[in-house]
Amino acid sequence: MRILPFLAAAVVLSTAACAPREGGGSIPTPTPVSVAVEAEALSPYAIEVRWTTTAETVSPVVFNDGSGGDETVLDDELTTEHRVLLQALDAGATYEIRVGDDTGFTGEISETTPQAQGGPFSVLFDAAHGEDAGNADWVIDDTFPAPSPASPSSETSWSGAYSAWGFDLVDTGRYDVESLRTGTFTAGNLAGFCAVILPEPNNQIPAGGLEALKDYVAGGGGALLISDHEGSDRDNDGWESLEALNELADLDAAWGWRIDTQDIYEAGANNFVVDAREPLLHGPFGEVAAVGMYAATTLRIIPAQNPRMRQILWRPNQSGNAGLFIAAGFYGEGKVVIVGDSSPADDGTANPGNANIVNSWSDPAEDNAAFFLNATAWLCDDGG
Repeated sequence: MRILPFLAAAVVLSTAACAPREGGGSIPTPTPVSVAVEAEALSPYAIEVRWTTTAETVSPVVFNDGSGGDETVLDDELTTEHRVLLQALDAGATYEIRVGDDTGFTGEISETTPQAQGGPFSVLFDAAHGEDAGNADWVIDDTFPAPSPASPSSETSWSGAYSAWGFDLVDTGRYDVESLRTGTFTAGNLAGFCAVILPEPNNQIPAGGLEALKDYVAGGGGALLISDHEGSDRDNDGWESLEALNELADLDAAWGWRIDTQDIYEAGANNFVVDAREPLLHGPFGEVAAVGMYAATTLRIIPAQNPRMRQILWRPNQSGNAGLFIAAGFYGEGKVVIVGDSSPADDGTANPGNANIVNSWSDPAEDNAAFFLNATAWLCDDGG
């Protein structure tokens, strides 16, 4: 049904071209309108393609790096302003791109993706904003800034409910991990890290820290922001993680996201975006078919403010830009992933006495580890 307005527009555009020649003769084939196409490599593994049509259409993007056949992505929104994100491409490759095949509007462009970084990749886990308040223990180790021992034999070599995350990164040989334990974010202590993990901050982040984090991402850094459900103020200081993270969103509408006030349990959540090229679901650390949300909140993206944000996982029976458990996208020169629950990254090895800590990281019914590791790799431009 959505194609009907496009067909009507095509008929109007083609009327003059199809008029009979003077003195009779056959009707010539309509000539498609040429459109200007822009392309921008957002990372070694992503290209954004933009073009404008004078009538609302749905439109395909066809691309080829010369190593195989054409691939097609459909821009299925009926619009005049088209933006398509091509993901999980090869780093350092030149792509020949066409838009609008078999429509009234066509154009071409080529774009080359930059080379990927070879590592090592440095990741900073925040532990300075109440991540171990109450019964939480969202740290990779109790030794700061570098976990100890420096060469762990397993994730139990380090003490913290996120130690498996840190260990699995280090175990690849491509990553170094550190923790920020005191103070807040500054341009100095964020420098040199490809990604910052901010797991359920239970304290308000000072204004200077928020500005530094915003500038870090805008300048090319990656941030993985992990919220938790309503009512999870673990140290009773009046601040919940969703409120602390929303203060970051409030700094600039161009973030294009907002975390909701919800408390939802959905083990084995699997209402994912269907996209074989989505790097968070089909990345170097494995395939993701289910992620646990054990008392989570939801979030929404706002394409009018940031069209580079995208949906990853909805709560059941939801679609569109709201009701999301996970979203991701680009902000400035950097990238962001937002998750509505801290528990799926829990490895069950928290400090003694911490309640409600379970090994979600290795749950055989879910792919929690693969998701968080893929997300880290995407933030760092690590292709594996």
